Amino acid sequence: AKLLRAVQEREIDRVGGSKPVPLDVRIIATSNRDMESEVANGNFREDLYFRLNVVNLKIPPLSGRPQDIPVLTEHFIKKYAEANGLEVLPLSAEAEKVLAGHAWPGNVRELENAMERAVVLEMTETLLPESLPEEIVEGPDREKRIIPALDDQPLDLEKTLDNIERNIIKDAYLSFWADMTWAVMADWAMMELLVRQIPYSVTDSSGR
Repeated sequence: AKLLRAVQEREIDRVGGSKPVPLDVRIIATSNRDMESEVANGNFREDLYFRLNVVNLKIPPLSGRPQDIPVLTEHFIKKYAEANGLEVLPLSAEAEKVLAGHAWPGNVRELENAMERAVVLEMTETLLPESLPEEIVEGPDREKRIIPALDDQPLDLEKTLDNIERNIIKDAYLSFWADMTWAVMADWAMMELLVRQIPYSVTDSSGR
């Protein structure tokens, strides 16, 4: 009731005060849910909804406005280059294509995180796809590669598990050399990883 009054009357009662205090504020409320459905289902107060719903702006997810991706990308590159004292690097055509083709289930936050990673990790004069997260570069094909498709042949469980383990270890090993913090964040024991990779002959591009 107090919140409703503050929104409607633009005034509040200060604790210990003797008269209402006028408010000069502008309220901006956001949600990623269908608020009309939430109200109908009893999950949100109807009176509060109608007090807040003066100007309704519906912003589609990032996947629905691909024209915003280059603009946001440029903004995040500048933001994190300046934050880390790095040169603002241009985005390669290959990286632009990768970003344009991603579904962005994590919306703008996923794009921001991806560009922060790319800015910090890039060692060349151009931001390349190799500095982007694997799930963005490889997309749905990554799952198919980690979990091989099964043919009509009888299932060899031990061989299948070995293949899955090999691909996972390979991903972790190669990512380790690309980003040392990745292994720490994922709580990988590097010594154990090196031991487990021996039967699979996993090396990076430099032969390590």
